[in-house]
Amino acid sequence: MRRVARVITLGFTVAGACCACWAGSALAGASTVTIGTPANARPNIPYEITLKGFATRKELLVALWSTTQSRPHCASTPAGELLGGFEASPTVYEVRGRFTKRSSQQDGQPGTDILCAYLVNRATDAVLARASATYEIH
Repeated sequence: MRRVARVITLGFTVAGACCACWAGSALAGASTVTIGTPANARPNIPYEITLKGFATRKELLVALWSTTQSRPHCASTPAGELLGGFEASPTVYEVRGRFTKRSSQQDGQPGTDILCAYLVNRATDAVLARASATYEIH
């Protein structure tokens, strides 16, 4: 009887460890977005911005650029950006799974620029992940 109890306990321990691994991998699959900015952007010379991340299903990646003079920080949603007087049209990509999107930009004036990126649920418009980055145009 004691041996049966040990086997059952061991079985629950192994099953618990498997459940913990599965839950950890489910959490690791959360939607993410990160921004790579240029180290030495110059006025009137194209430079590259990189958006990377993971979308658990087909989602929209929305990116908006501005100067920090007109927008010192990002809003919590893309709609908030547009309602707050953001003048440029957003760049929108459809993404799924791991993604990398590169965009060539060019700014005519020296100063600090800001990039706001949002991963948005296509059906509900809920923001699943967001990121912001500032960088200098020298």
